[in-house]
Amino acid sequence: DGTGAALLADFYAMTGRTDDALVILKQLADTPAHAAVARRQAAAVLVAARRPEEARAAIDAALAATPKD
Repeated sequence: DGTGAALLADFYAMTGRTDDALVILKQLADTPAHAAVARRQAAAVLVAARRPEEARAAIDAALAATPKD
């Protein structure tokens, strides 16, 4: 299950390891069962890291993949 990976990504994001967090979230996003949550979490990580252009792209990708979520 992706819970452990998502928690590790959170830890990385909270400790300033944004790129490491994003690598994990990309891997989760490639798994259909975790894709929607991982994409939203990636967008949140990017917003927190003050990377608004990338955050917007992540949000757009999340909405395109799961428009009803």
